[in-house]
Amino acid sequence: MGLITEIELEDPQTLEESAFATEPQRLRPPVHGKQMKVGIFSWQPGLLGETKSSAGGEGYVRFLIDVLRYQKYEVIWLASGPAVPARTIKGNAKDVDVALFLWRWEMKDYPERNALYKEQMDLLFQLDQLDIPIIIHDEDHKISPVDLKLLKEMGVMLTAPELNPRPGFRTLHYPSPWLYRNIFPWLKDYGLLHLEPWNRIPFMATTALTYVGNMYERYEQAKEFLNPLAKTSAVVQVYGNWLESGPNRPGKKVVTKEMPDVDFHGRLSMKMVVETLAQANSTIHLFKPSYGKTGFVTWRWIEAAAAQTPAFIPSNFWLPKGYKREFAKCGFIVNDGEDLLKKYETLTDANWRETVALQTQFVQEHCDIWRWLDLIDEAQEKK
Repeated sequence: MGLITEIELEDPQTLEESAFATEPQRLRPPVHGKQMKVGIFSWQPGLLGETKSSAGGEGYVRFLIDVLRYQKYEVIWLASGPAVPARTIKGNAKDVDVALFLWRWEMKDYPERNALYKEQMDLLFQLDQLDIPIIIHDEDHKISPVDLKLLKEMGVMLTAPELNPRPGFRTLHYPSPWLYRNIFPWLKDYGLLHLEPWNRIPFMATTALTYVGNMYERYEQAKEFLNPLAKTSAVVQVYGNWLESGPNRPGKKVVTKEMPDVDFHGRLSMKMVVETLAQANSTIHLFKPSYGKTGFVTWRWIEAAAAQTPAFIPSNFWLPKGYKREFAKCGFIVNDGEDLLKKYETLTDANWRETVALQTQFVQEHCDIWRWLDLIDEAQEKK
């Protein structure tokens, strides 16, 4: 499933007459492309394939690569291993003008992933010696204090999908392929659901709430927010690695005992996430504690908007005041599980539709692919 080699934009007049002509003009492609060679280092395995990982970050990597190529950048794949994405060229540090790293942290409990961390650090030192600009995108809040100090000393550009970024970081949100459905005709080759206009009917699903995503540092929050609703007759479903034993994951016996009324399922391929969310009346944005403080917007926000499934947001998540006020008016800012249950039972069709519209507006405002290309250009120009 590779990128079509040469693609022409649709006629501008066709875009203006389309069902999405109301999308902001900034979503129209600006002039980019300087025959620049962009190196990418990523651990993401699926790249919108059939891999069942439920890892949100992998959903945008292929889209980013394809847009870079469409804009005439040459993409050099820097990570080792057999999985080299279509339409990229295997290369090394000396071959690139700018290097983008999707940060891989040290994982001593996983030797194969720890090897990738060491490879990443070796590459960073090589690039630094060659004076090649580096962008580090932090997708997990897992850069250690020691590594962070080193990266700042190297002068790399640090980015993260945060509304309230940490000192030294710049905001860079995941890009949404769904925003560009009328611009890039090859998106249909991704097999993603709902690339065409559609409208869901509120509360027609038999599942009250579905959460898709792995457990990592979300278990206590999940118990707090999901158990009260699940104890009623409502169907609550969770997809991901929740029943798998592992570091900081208690395993099936403990999880099913402490969350007995929740229906657990395994991991999903990226293509199945939006379809699965669209079969529920609601979802929830669970997050690691540090994500709440910085307003760390995961890929799940994009998927919820694409599925037109309104998401509950725990009240300790940092949001701009305007958005927090509007989501709260609709009943989707919740303090705990009892509050979620109460609000779910009193939601109206108008609340549901207004929240779906708010989610769409939020993604349009924040999840722009061109910001990625702007920062790549900026990094290269500062060389």
